[in-house]
Amino acid sequence: MKSLLGSIASILLLFNGFGALYGGWNLITHPDGSSLGMSADLLAHSPFSDFLIPGIVLFISNGAASIAAFAGFLVKPRKLAWLIWAQGVILLVWLLVQIVMIETLHPLQFILGAVGIALIWTGRNLADKNNR
Repeated sequence: MKSLLGSIASILLLFNGFGALYGGWNLITHPDGSSLGMSADLLAHSPFSDFLIPGIVLFISNGAASIAAFAGFLVKPRKLAWLIWAQGVILLVWLLVQIVMIETLHPLQFILGAVGIALIWTGRNLADKNNR
């Protein structure tokens, strides 16, 4: 992982991972959204009455998965660079579903969207570089 791309990917994975672990845990422990200053009214157009299930999904799919992708990439960077790309895709899918369900845009979604795109780009380039 001694490359600039590997360092960037690692920072992005840790940023996404720890942020999602924090947010997901808060939603799990406070399903009304109060610990994050959110109202359950955001879920009016979704199948959820509170944030418990979204919190669990966030914690696992973006939090734990990003940390696992980071760890896997550290151990076997040449074989597991595709995990970086996959985590970018997971993050973008999470954001798209979130936007559709809450019918609201927030500046953090644009920041995380950029992180997702950067993860896809760095993961793809690292995987291509390793396949040469």
